[in-house]
Amino acid sequence: AAIQALSDLGASSEAGALGDLVINDSKAIRQAAVCALAKMGAEGAEHAQRFLEDDDQAVRQAAVKVFSPLHSKLGAAAARPYTGVVARRLLDEDWRVRFAAVVALGDLGAVEYVDQIGALRHDADGQVRRSAVT
Repeated sequence: AAIQALSDLGASSEAGALGDLVINDSKAIRQAAVCALAKMGAEGAEHAQRFLEDDDQAVRQAAVKVFSPLHSKLGAAAARPYTGVVARRLLDEDWRVRFAAVVALGDLGAVEYVDQIGALRHDADGQVRRSAVT
């Protein structure tokens, strides 16, 4: 409930405290923290990137989506500095995370990663392949 309240308020002053939840044992709490950070602008983005390395694919996927301006409350200008960390998720073991990374980088117009995205046209997952070539 507290995470939801911070999310609803967009309390960016609490972004660091939410970022510290990266070590929480509960997947649901980590995922809620990422969703709240997505609504906290640049401060939230700074701490949301910590969740990109989470053990759980759903948390990693949610963290990638933070940096996808067409699918998040974070604007492109605030998300653009994080294209490098998002691009590393193109090699994620889970297709849903790779898919989210392709979408986010496309939303950001990150042409510097066109070769890495293009390489995913051979991905094992059909959604990833389709997104990589469109």
